[in-house]
Amino acid sequence: MVEIEKIELSQPPAEQTATKVVSGNKKRKLPKWFKTVLIIFFVLLVLLLVQAVVVVPGLIKTGKELSHVGQTITVGLQAQDLIPVNEGLAVAEEDLLKLQKQYRLLITYRFVPGLRAYYQDGEAGLAAALAGVRAGQILVQAIEPYADILGFRGHGSFAGGTTEDRLMKVVETIKKLLRKLIW
Repeated sequence: MVEIEKIELSQPPAEQTATKVVSGNKKRKLPKWFKTVLIIFFVLLVLLLVQAVVVVPGLIKTGKELSHVGQTITVGLQAQDLIPVNEGLAVAEEDLLKLQKQYRLLITYRFVPGLRAYYQDGEAGLAAALAGVRAGQILVQAIEPYADILGFRGHGSFAGGTTEDRLMKVVETIKKLLRKLIW
């Protein structure tokens, strides 16, 4: 029978072990351009956060003031009194313009891809609110002369006669309102 020689498995030479340890402790370096991009990203992120922290409290304060004005308008409408409604709409327009001006300080968010839609929604919402307030002002001005016919208290007065006269006046009022609102 043939004898098989015994093979001894020994540890690798010391040089190979040393290189493995050294290569395992070696730190991987990031490319210089990646570090630059990362630094710019974090600086922009900090600037956006600082901008938000500075601007948002003013927006909240103006928004709360606007909410109180809205409640005043609602109370005036429930009481069917056009005078506080008209005054409230004027104050609401001023507050909305102030709010728009403050909101525009966040214009840098318009250029941030993830936040662009939110910024544009805010702009559109403020524009719609301002258009609504201005429509309300036009409506109040248009119905003010006929306030007593329509059941509101205000500057209008109607020394009406018969029910037929009042109905004719209401129809004329509606035609004038439509012309004024549609223009």
